[in-house]
Amino acid sequence: MTGLKIKDRLSTSAFIQKYLKLAQVPLYVKPKLVTFDAYNTLYATKKPVLDLYVDQYNKVICSNSQDQISMSTLSTMNEHFVQIFKTHMTTHPNYGKYTNITPTNWWVLLIQSIFKDVNRELTDSQAKVILKQFEGEVYDTFPDIRLLLKTIHGKSKIGICSNTDPMFYNIINHMKLKYKEDFVLPDKDYEFLSFYLDKKKDSTGEFFNDVYKKIANEMDKKEIWHIGDELKNDLIGSSSAGWIGICIDRGNVYGYFNTESNHNNVSNEVITLEKINKSADLVYKEGKQCDDVVLLENGSLVVRNLYTIKEIYSSLI
Repeated sequence: MTGLKIKDRLSTSAFIQKYLKLAQVPLYVKPKLVTFDAYNTLYATKKPVLDLYVDQYNKVICSNSQDQISMSTLSTMNEHFVQIFKTHMTTHPNYGKYTNITPTNWWVLLIQSIFKDVNRELTDSQAKVILKQFEGEVYDTFPDIRLLLKTIHGKSKIGICSNTDPMFYNIINHMKLKYKEDFVLPDKDYEFLSFYLDKKKDSTGEFFNDVYKKIANEMDKKEIWHIGDELKNDLIGSSSAGWIGICIDRGNVYGYFNTESNHNNVSNEVITLEKINKSADLVYKEGKQCDDVVLLENGSLVVRNLYTIKEIYSSLI
């Protein structure tokens, strides 16, 4: 894809000197708005998603130890998850908005499908027991995102651009209760969820174009940064709309930090499994020691932690 080739890779301090401090025309200006993806950017689950499903099933729903889900069955659930999820998204797009079910019922049906695949029939109330924990308690945020949000707060607006449903609000409110002043909530005027926009983030940039129409009188496109963990939906989508796209690739999924990059060959299935099979702590540890910044030919950035973005942002204010 055009613009995805690496232009430069260097340390954060070297990047700031070369492209911001010493450049006749700095590569970036101070953003008026910084938007974030939600899952795997602002927060992630403390344990792999299906582990949490099974833990709750074994502890609360299944009283007979002989009928509890084993590790081998959990492995089967992981193998089949992507196809079940894809089918569910096709049958009930946009969290059920177009098939007259609520987002809660959308998740209930998904949980029931996952368990039915391994011969466990769950009632609605049982599926809701599993779902309840995902209103906040099983999630955690990352130390570097908390620091970045505090750095931006009061200097630029903070927004959300995410393919998600209204459960998002329960999760971020939980983070606020847990971390108090160490977690900054986004500005309500800049919260853009696919559920309400009736459009998903993708590589075309149409989602971000629609968002920009709502705020065009406030700022130029180059005064908006978007940060997310998916190359196509976040970096390519936002940069296609003229924003500054930043991919936070903690696990080097896209290979930009390898000698040879395989970023054009990462399937949606791999991306989904990466999201559900890792804990917040593991994801954070994978990238926190990497100080490098990858600059792409289209002006977008790929980083492995948000300490780097905090330093870049701070150099502009």
